[in-house]
Amino acid sequence: ASEDAERLRICMSKLGEADKRLLDLRYQSGARVDDIARQAARSVKAVYHCLARIRRWLSPIAITAICWACIRWKN
Repeated sequence: ASEDAERLRICMSKLGEADKRLLDLRYQSGARVDDIARQAARSVKAVYHCLARIRRWLSPIAITAICWACIRWKN
């Protein structure tokens, strides 16, 4: 688990602030994509594309760590 957390930290440190904000809104806050689009003054399609690009870039371990962190955070 600590290795996954370290990998996630490294991956997240390489993201820009806008990408980190999108991930935070979507996965930690649980915001809907249409709400994120409104807040970011972007189209829904643009937000989906950006999230897809970030997910493709992040390693599968990082995605797993994000999902588990969110599950633990919500419970």
